[in-house]
Amino acid sequence: MSRYEKILFDRAGTISTITFNRPASHNALDRQMSDELADAVRAVQKDRECRFLIFRGAGDTSKTSLPGPTTIRIGKPGSTRKPPR
Repeated sequence: MSRYEKILFDRAGTISTITFNRPASHNALDRQMSDELADAVRAVQKDRECRFLIFRGAGDTSKTSLPGPTTIRIGKPGSTRKPPR
């Protein structure tokens, strides 16, 4: 069972995906979802194998300001973490 109730967190290879999972409320953030999101992002930051993080919203609508699924490359310019080939 997932340790999260309001987000879905998945990893496939070097890609992690966080899905906001409150479609009835258009995926609006509440305190619990915010805490779960922060925890999941910290887990991604600690994961040395992760190269990309994708944010998605469940359902047809979302109140997020992100336009559709959004991908974030992990690491800073000049980082020793190299992208996958």
